[in-house]
Amino acid sequence: MILYVPEKPEKNSPIVLALPGCITEEEATRKNATMHKILEGLRQQGIFGILHAWIKVKKKDNQETCDFDLRETAIRAPCLLEDAIHCCELKAPRIGLITNSMSALIGNIMLTNTARDGRLTPKSYASISPITGWEYFLNETKRKAFEEQREKILTGTFGRKPRFIAAEKIPFLTTLDYKKQLDGYKPNGINVMTLSGANDMISRPRETVLYHEKLGGLSEDLIQFEGLGHFIPNPEKYVVPFMEKTLKVSNSPTSHQPCI
Repeated sequence: MILYVPEKPEKNSPIVLALPGCITEEEATRKNATMHKILEGLRQQGIFGILHAWIKVKKKDNQETCDFDLRETAIRAPCLLEDAIHCCELKAPRIGLITNSMSALIGNIMLTNTARDGRLTPKSYASISPITGWEYFLNETKRKAFEEQREKILTGTFGRKPRFIAAEKIPFLTTLDYKKQLDGYKPNGINVMTLSGANDMISRPRETVLYHEKLGGLSEDLIQFEGLGHFIPNPEKYVVPFMEKTLKVSNSPTSHQPCI
């Protein structure tokens, strides 16, 4: 866990938990990394940030394999929030949650858990290119190959080394679907922003729209970029002002304009 502390923190400052995609903590804190840029932008606006990289990488034969437990991460994340709130002596802070790609599946579990137990309920949630479930991932041909042939899933190439999700994780991943995860979920006034590429070939864009609506998001806070795929450049231009305006007490939660 990496904590981002404002230069002039206040007892009632908001705090935001950011869960990156399938990258390590070292990768997630690089100067040009998505979550680092977002949390640094929020820090400059007086908002605390927590970056939690939830995967472990195993290296073998010039390849890397991701190891993770989505459910365990969803249980552990609120504990990290509680620890940070206590450490920073914050008084009932407004909480934000940010996910990127696959970590949206963790965010879904967290949202349903907090809605059920009322513990550390986020006031604002932003997702970047959310993967919403197995049935909306890539295409049917590739999904069948993963299921039947138990092929590893390539998540990217890092330092010339390909990184995969191990084949033994696939049976669990096939059970994930935002419709099931959020079954019975009531938004209860949460502010929602979703960023996605209209040409995303990794996560089905139509389901991203339905996902945003399921969470109770407003149409103006669903931003689909024409001509873009799964990677959204400079999402901090949208996420930082959204979080600032919806979490800070002195600001109105309407009209979330990007910082161009």
